[in-house]
Amino acid sequence: MAHRSRVAGFLIALALALGGSVALAAPASADSYDCYQYLRLHYWGIHEAHEDACLDGEHGFFADCVDELRDHGIHRRFAIRACERADW
Repeated sequence: MAHRSRVAGFLIALALALGGSVALAAPASADSYDCYQYLRLHYWGIHEAHEDACLDGEHGFFADCVDELRDHGIHRRFAIRACERADW
């Protein structure tokens, strides 16, 4: 019986050690780079104005991000998705 409790204790300690690193990991965060990369995948000719809009999204100005992207030729659906990536 003592052998089983040692094995069980070891397995519990191992599970906590492995799971603890996942539980304590920093949450995933998005930034303007994610927004910019999304735009690059869907459009040709992405330039500095698009990058500036993504920076607005990263700083929490979602509506400004979308409006600026729309002003620079990005369709609404893609602008929203790109700005969401900057704001996550």
